Amino acid sequence: MRKKVESKVIALFVADLHLSLTPLPYRSNEPDWFAAMQRPIDELCRLQAKHECPIFCAGDIFDKWSAPAEIINWAMTYLPYMHCIPGQHDLPEHDLGQIERSAYWTLVKAGVINHLGSKSTSTCFDKYGIMVHSYPYGVKVSPRHKLKSEWIHVALIHQYNWIASAAYCNEVPPEQHVDFGRKEFEGYDLVVSGDNHIPFEFAGTPHFVNCGGFMIRKSNDGWMPKIWMLYSDGRVESHKIVCTILDKYLNTEDAKKMEKQPNFDLTSLIDGLGKLGTDLINVQQAFLRTFRGEPSRRMKMLLKAMEE
Repeated sequence: MRKKVESKVIALFVADLHLSLTPLPYRSNEPDWFAAMQRPIDELCRLQAKHECPIFCAGDIFDKWSAPAEIINWAMTYLPYMHCIPGQHDLPEHDLGQIERSAYWTLVKAGVINHLGSKSTSTCFDKYGIMVHSYPYGVKVSPRHKLKSEWIHVALIHQYNWIASAAYCNEVPPEQHVDFGRKEFEGYDLVVSGDNHIPFEFAGTPHFVNCGGFMIRKSNDGWMPKIWMLYSDGRVESHKIVCTILDKYLNTEDAKKMEKQPNFDLTSLIDGLGKLGTDLINVQQAFLRTFRGEPSRRMKMLLKAMEE
């Protein structure tokens, strides 16, 4: 009789860490923000030590691509070694072509994380029986021609994906619906996504996991953060990050009022204007790139301030 092989955890998945020098209003009651960020990271490290498996991150390690040296140095000290793709927050102007200017790239150069590639790349993790197909932010996901394979094929992506039970809004194109019959996901055993901060999984073909935010940061983050575990038999389970019970929060109503206040990040704008030199004709384009997707209310406030 063949001995039954026990299934074991062969990979951990996270996304959307959004490490930042200072907390958002909802977490401003933390006596030590760095210690608060370290708690879930320590829990991730303990889980990795228990299962002795690799960690994969589906983007947005930092909240801003231009993270200051202090938080970069801290990340170098406390982050575990991870295999990563960048999210839009990791990229200057959300542009993958400028990745080498980013704080994310500093971690790559320092050997703190392993960058899985700036285009569609397949990486074999032979020891664990996993083939990871990476699609950073802005890279189109392609279906895999499914051949008989001993590997578990995982698509690691960073893009907003939607299901009704984990949505910020309902005005999402059908092609972003996980249950839409996504042709680009065909041929994979598992798709792991970052960007949508609400964690969820969808038991379709392939199995779909949206990692969700790694920490509670805003007043509308009404869920418990999770680490996702892949087993050698292809099963996926979530591990609730239990240290969340130690988090300190501002009064919800006060936090919501503060969150409604304009919060401009002019780093990209200043950087873009600096490149223009005396060519002021392109100033309008620099503003449009910086505030792409910003609510019109914020744009109007900025224009009013300029007029004054």
